[in-house]
Amino acid sequence: MRCHYAVLGVARGATEDDIRKAYRRLVIALHPDKAQQRGEDPQKATEAFREVQAAYECLYDEQERAYYDAHRDAILRGEDPDDYEVEEPPQQKKRRGRAKRDPEDVWDAFEAELWPFFSREAFAEFDDSESEQVLITEDSLTKTIARILLVGVQAAQRLAPFLNFLWTPLERFCVRAATTTTTTPPGFFPCFRDAFECVNAAERLAAQANGAVFEALPAFGGSGTAWPQVHRFYASARSFRSCRGFREAEPDSLREAFDAAFDRKERRRVEKQLAACRTEARRAYEGQVRKLADFCRRRDPRVALRRRQVAEAEAREAEEAERRAEEARRLFQEKRAAWLRERAAEVKDEPEGARFDPDDEVVVESEEEDAVADEEVRCEVCDKAFGSAAALARHCQSKPHRAALKKRRKAPVVAAPVAPDDASSSSDSSEDSPGGLANRFAAMATE
Repeated sequence: MRCHYAVLGVARGATEDDIRKAYRRLVIALHPDKAQQRGEDPQKATEAFREVQAAYECLYDEQERAYYDAHRDAILRGEDPDDYEVEEPPQQKKRRGRAKRDPEDVWDAFEAELWPFFSREAFAEFDDSESEQVLITEDSLTKTIARILLVGVQAAQRLAPFLNFLWTPLERFCVRAATTTTTTPPGFFPCFRDAFECVNAAERLAAQANGAVFEALPAFGGSGTAWPQVHRFYASARSFRSCRGFREAEPDSLREAFDAAFDRKERRRVEKQLAACRTEARRAYEGQVRKLADFCRRRDPRVALRRRQVAEAEAREAEEAERRAEEARRLFQEKRAAWLRERAAEVKDEPEGARFDPDDEVVVESEEEDAVADEEVRCEVCDKAFGSAAALARHCQSKPHRAALKKRRKAPVVAAPVAPDDASSSSDSSEDSPGGLANRFAAMATE
C-alpha cells in the first residue's frame, strides 16, 4: 500500500487547495477512458484511478486526515508487514517458583488486527463477492520455458506411463512455473463483516478469560440488509466498549518493579502507573474500532442509499407543504373574489345617498346624550352650574356651600306680590325644573 500523500504527489503539510488541485490533475490524467485512448491497460488505469480517489477521500476529510496522520505508519505496516523491521522482544529472565498464568495469554493469539482494513485496497467492489483464486498467465521467458517443458512432460507421460511416479511431480512443477495464481480482495460487505467478526471473537475470548460481561456487536449484514439493522450496527460500533483487561499493554519494567516492591506506598504508585498504561491502551483500541466503524459508514452504499431516500422524502414533504399552502391561498382568493362580487351587487341596489363610505368619519350622538348635555344643574345658593346631580350633591356637602346657605338664611326675605295663577304655575314649574329639584335636594342634605 502506498502512502496517500505519495499517491497524490503532495507534502504532508499540504493545504486543502493543494490536495484538491493535485486530485483534479491526476483524475484528468488517469481517467480510464483517456488511458484506453492512449493504448494503456484499462485494468491498471482503473486501479490507479481508484487509488487516487481513495487517497483524496481520506485526506480531504479533516477527521480522517488527522487520524491517518496520527497512525500512518501503523496503517502502512498493517498492509505489508514484511517491508518493516520488527525488533525482537528481549528475553525474559527465568524466575524461580511457579509462574502465574496470565488470562490475557488465552486469547492473545486471536487479537484483532484492524489496521489493514483502513485502506481502499482491502476490498474490490461494493458488493457481496468473496475473495477468489485467479489464474494469471504472463508472457515471460520463464513462463514460456515452463509451458514447453509441460508439453514435453505430457508427451513423455503418454509414451512411458510406467514412469508416472516421475512425470506426475514434474508436471505439477511445470504447471506452477507456467502459471501464477493470485487472491482477489473480497467485496465491501464480506471484508468488513470479517473484520467486525474478528473483533467479536477477540472480545468473546477476553470475556471468557476475565469473567466479564460480553456484548457482541450486531451483525454487519450484506447489501440487502434492512436499514434498522444497519443503523443498529453502526450505533453499537460507534459507541464500542471493550471488555479486555489490556494486561499485555503493561511494560515489563513496571511489572518487575511491582513484583519487587516491598513497601505498600511503592506498590500503590506502580499500580497507578500500570492502570494508566491499561487505560491508555483501552482508549487507543476502542478508538480504533470506532474509527473503523466511521470509516466503513462513510463508504457504505446502504448509508448512501438511506441518505438519498431521506432527502427524497424531505423533498416530497416540502412539495406537499407548498402544494397545500398554494391550495389555501387559491381558496382564500376565490372566497375574497366571491365576497367582493356580492358586495358590489349590494352597493348597486342601494340608493345613492345611503351608500356607506368606510373612509368617512361617522360620529354617532344619541338623543339622551343631547338632552343631558342641554340640561344644567345649578346651585341657587352659590349661583354655580354643575354637570351632574352627583357633582351638585358633593358641592352641597362642602363648607363654602354650607356657609353661603347659613348666610342666606340669616338674611331677611322680601316676598314680592304674585298673582294666584302665576304663583301656582311658578311653584309647579320650579318644582319640576332641574334647578328647583336640585335646590330642594341641597336643602334636605343640609338639614
